[in-house]
Amino acid sequence: MRYIVLGLQLFPAILAAVKAAEAHISLPKTGAEKLNLVTGVVEEVYSSIADGIREDYSRDSVMRLVVGIVTRVVAVFNRLGIFQGVGA
Repeated sequence: MRYIVLGLQLFPAILAAVKAAEAHISLPKTGAEKLNLVTGVVEEVYSSIADGIREDYSRDSVMRLVVGIVTRVVAVFNRLGIFQGVGA
């Protein structure tokens, strides 16, 4: 249950990060680099948080959660055409 809560808490920030990456990196075939940017930021934040929080959520589980959310956001945005013309 706590990972569901964490996912819902992270969702707005991840959504904003995906939009920012798309807006600032509008080159074709750069999806992997954008994902690396977003997950790299999450890795940096995770490595700098208090030990107590790290004990509650493992790095691997947090990264799986973030990658899953990013993948779904990007898929929906692509289907809806939201990223077309962004950054152009």
